[in-house]
Amino acid sequence: MAIDQGIRTKDINMCSENKNSYLVVLEVSLLLSMLISIKLRIFALGHFALLIAVWITLVDVKRLIPFFFLASLATDLFVGVFGGGLPRAFELLLLIGMLLQNRGKVRLFDLGALAFICGAVTVSFILSETRSLLYFMSVILDVAAVLIMVNLNLSSNALKTLFKRICRIFSIFLLFACVYMITDPYLLYRGGKLSISISPFINPNTFSQMIVQILAFMLGCICTRKDLGFSRNQIRWVSVMALVALTLLALSGSRSGYFAALIGLAFMMAFRGSYKRSFGKAVFILLVFLSVFYFVIINIPALEDKLNIFRLVESGGAGRMAIIEAELKYIIPNHLMFGVGIGTASEIEALSPYFNYRVFSATNIVFSMLTQIGLVGSLAFWQYFFRTFLRIINARNLMPLILIPGLMFIVAISQGIAENIFYERFLWNDIALICVCWKIGDIVSQGLAERVLQL
Repeated sequence: MAIDQGIRTKDINMCSENKNSYLVVLEVSLLLSMLISIKLRIFALGHFALLIAVWITLVDVKRLIPFFFLASLATDLFVGVFGGGLPRAFELLLLIGMLLQNRGKVRLFDLGALAFICGAVTVSFILSETRSLLYFMSVILDVAAVLIMVNLNLSSNALKTLFKRICRIFSIFLLFACVYMITDPYLLYRGGKLSISISPFINPNTFSQMIVQILAFMLGCICTRKDLGFSRNQIRWVSVMALVALTLLALSGSRSGYFAALIGLAFMMAFRGSYKRSFGKAVFILLVFLSVFYFVIINIPALEDKLNIFRLVESGGAGRMAIIEAELKYIIPNHLMFGVGIGTASEIEALSPYFNYRVFSATNIVFSMLTQIGLVGSLAFWQYFFRTFLRIINARNLMPLILIPGLMFIVAISQGIAENIFYERFLWNDIALICVCWKIGDIVSQGLAERVLQL
């Protein structure tokens, strides 16, 4: 009897090892197809990636999450499928996997707040003359991402495993980005000012958003290394990857990226202080940050010129101030409640009559939001952003891992000073992870309360 049980246990372990082995092969294949597609725009790679993603979903849907997060960092970077981007395809697969896992049952989460966002955006979309369906669907999918992640029912250990897998995939992407940056960088000169990206299919500002998110993730992993269970060698590797991300960010030439990274570092230092950990290490990280930026920028005159504060003030924030003034004077008062419609196309169309040259969006999280979705829509988004921030603060003791998506959320919002960030997929992925961490922390607090009552 005991021998039979031992044989069965051995067979189960062998099956588990075989399953993990071929899943690793699938994951490597999916990641390589995504990374190669950055340079080789072959749509067969997109279809191949989708096929592997379907296979992974049917075996273990949670293993698809890191790839969804990577693809969401820059929706135009990776080759899409059937006319759509990989993030949408991956999110659809996550939804199907979640429904199969839960047998069709979906637990509603933050129903009132999320319904407020969807309702405000829907009314704005209906009243808009442009009616950009792409941006409207982006918001719906953003809200869906939160519900999907919460309903995947990740445990505390599963969350740690997820963060480690994301860290691994982000690290591999950084290595590929370095190779692309060295061998074939995309240089963009505007008025003698330089911006750099790894591909012509992703502009330097979007590239900086991507790198800032990865940098924030790596810094979060460094701060929560004990909670993640990282060894010394692992944390050294993560530190090296953080330096690589920092260098790529410096090369991108994105002023909003620099600002967001500084805000993220300040938040990290405050967070570490709340845990009474080594404040000196946080200061050391800040000094390294400033040293890398100084070394990179001082050796590339075009980047140094772009950061000249006096010239930036003379140009009115690269012409942005004139656009903001027009929005405050003409557009926002006339479309106060629901705006002109979500999306940069609606904003640009509303601005065009007031300029005798080609105008662009204000690309500012405050003024662009007020212009596009009005006061009601802005209130809907900001109340949820504020709720998310409070969750980061309140859950930091019971769930320290919330610092990782928390840092990513903070830098995303900070980069909104010069970007339309409020409907970006990666921002809502950060929010989704924060909700998962908060939910796990809430379960832990309830368990502690029950123990106290039993005592």
